[in-house]
Amino acid sequence: MNYDVIEVQPVEHLHLNVKFRDGLNGEVIFKESHLNGVFEALKNPDLFSKVNCEHGLCRVAWRDRSCP
Repeated sequence: MNYDVIEVQPVEHLHLNVKFRDGLNGEVIFKESHLNGVFEALKNPDLFSKVNCEHGLCRVAWRDRSCP
């Protein structure tokens, strides 16, 4: 199976629409109670909405200029 992510869009806070290279797409729903440690920052709706697909790396990522 090919799990390479080619597109990701925020639907609403803690909900993403993800499309894979093989054509499969679907919704990913995060539970706020599971966002601990390095994922704690994703509780911030502004940061969560900045989700992107790192082209060439085929993964979902969030970039915050305050992070190295």
